[in-house]
This record gives sequence, C-alpha cells and structure tokens, in this order.
Amino acid sequence: MISRRGFVAGTLAAPFVTSTLSARAEQKNLRIAYSAVSHWAGSFTAQEQGFFAERGIDAEFVLTQVSSNVPAVLLSGSVEIGCLTPPTFFQAIEGGLPLRAVCGATISSPNPSGTDSAQVVVAKGSGISGPQDFAGRKVATPGFGSVLDIVFRAWLIKGGVDLASVSFSETAMPNLPDVLRGGTVDAVVVADPFLSRMVAGGMGEKMIFISETVPPGTLMTMYATTAEYAAQNKDVIEAFQASIQQANSFIEAGGENLVQARQAIGQYLKLPPQALANLPIADLQALVDQEQVTRWYDILEQQSLVTARHPADEIVLPLGRA
Repeated sequence: MISRRGFVAGTLAAPFVTSTLSARAEQKNLRIAYSAVSHWAGSFTAQEQGFFAERGIDAEFVLTQVSSNVPAVLLSGSVEIGCLTPPTFFQAIEGGLPLRAVCGATISSPNPSGTDSAQVVVAKGSGISGPQDFAGRKVATPGFGSVLDIVFRAWLIKGGVDLASVSFSETAMPNLPDVLRGGTVDAVVVADPFLSRMVAGGMGEKMIFISETVPPGTLMTMYATTAEYAAQNKDVIEAFQASIQQANSFIEAGGENLVQARQAIGQYLKLPPQALANLPIADLQALVDQEQVTRWYDILEQQSLVTARHPADEIVLPLGRA
C-alpha cells in the first residue's frame, strides 16, 4: 500500500513578433515523471513532434526507475504529471492520496502472434511451460503493485497457483535482463524495449499471460496528476490531453509516422537505432471510462489490494477533444 510520504525586422513582421512573444509568455512548464518503457510513446511523440509546444506546454521529462514511486513524486510537487499504471493509481487512491487520472496511455491488445509488449520471460531450460510450473520458483517483477506484477499474479491465481508458493522479488525494469542472465531468478515480468532485446539476445523464452488475464482493450498505463493541480490548471490539463490524442492519431497513421514515434521513444529511453527498428508500440487510448475503472477494481479486489471503490467521475478527469 502506498503511503502519504512522500514532477523578426520591419514593420510588417511586428505583428508576428508580438504574437510569438505572447505565446511564449503564456507557456506553462510541465514536468512529467516517466519510467523506462515504451508505453509512454504518446507523450514522447507529443514532445518531439511539437504538439505540446503548439498548445503552450514546455514539457520536461524526469526519469524514475520504479513507477510505484510516482504518486509520492507527484505529491511532493517535483512533477505535475506522472506516468504510472492502474494498480499504482488505484492503490494510491485507496491510501487516501488525492490523485486524478488525466488520461490513458496504452491498452492491452492480446493477439495470437505473441507480440504483446509486456510478457513474462522464463530462463531457457527452466522447464516452465504454464502457471503451475511457477510453484517453488523465483520471479522478478519491475515493482510490487505495478501493472505487470498484478497481472502476472492474477494469471497465476487463474491457473490455480498459490501465490505463497512463488518467491517474488522487486527489480527495476532496466536490471531485469541482468538478474535473469545471472540465474538468480527463474523468470522476469518485463515490457518493451527490454522484452524484445532479451528474447532477441537469447536470454530466455517468452510466455504470453496478459491475453489470458485481462480482456482486450484493458487500460495498462496512464497519466495522472494531483487533484489540486488539476483544479488550478484546467487549461494545462486540457492542453495535455489534446496533445496526447493528437500524438496517438499521429502514431496510428503508421508508415513514416511510426518510424518517427520509435525515434522519439529512443530519445527518452536512450536506445540505439538497431533496437528501435522493429520495436512494438502498444495500442494507444486516451479515454479512461467507468468500464476501465471497474475492470481494475475487480482485479485488485481479488488480490485484497483495495477495499473501497470510487466511481470514475470522482477520480478521472473529463477528456476534452483534441
């Protein structure tokens, strides 16, 4: 449970100059806390394509190693927007933290080809082929209470596994390849870009579990802020939402846009070109509705992580048009 402890010359050019200076004067600084995964493609693209700047947002991205720390960072006033996962968000609400969902980032898109951007990777030769095989094994997740951690546990429960029989450890996402390679764990729960690089490098074998645990279109990552900031900066929140929606449409157009989106991801995750060439980008969706909220409360209640439910209109900010 997350506690309160604590992101020109001449007369003819004069009108242009005045307009430009006025726009710059109205710009709002917006610090965004993010973790090193590709699920924030929408915000990376909004920054690199100038969608934020068009709406007066001067964005600064602040890297955090563990997404479960984002609520505390938001409440400290160090950032204004936090990139986090639904379990972290809802458990923060459960703990009494005054957070609000700004909009969604990505949704689950299970498919039979095995290209989900978040999966569990098991060590080669581990003998693990299904949920029952995890009993007595060691598994590293990128943060207790993170979406990958919670969904993996839900998959085990569905497979009839007693969670007490599995040894869980918490490891920052960038370090997951090292712990699997070093043999200190039997499996890791990981997302791209690390997932693709681990499999391509022969570090392990992937198993799809998200498609067996949550329905297609389930909210997987999101953006949040504090209730106080949202109330005092409605214009900035609306500008942020519109920028994300524009970026999503840009990416979904595919082609060269997808190439540029991958380059934006590489800019913030410090990835080499060869790692970006075929990097999967999860399905994007800004809308967070009551159905999404209900789905997550169902999952979290099953694991006794929440005791009270809040309707979407209390904790989710209205989504404006792009």
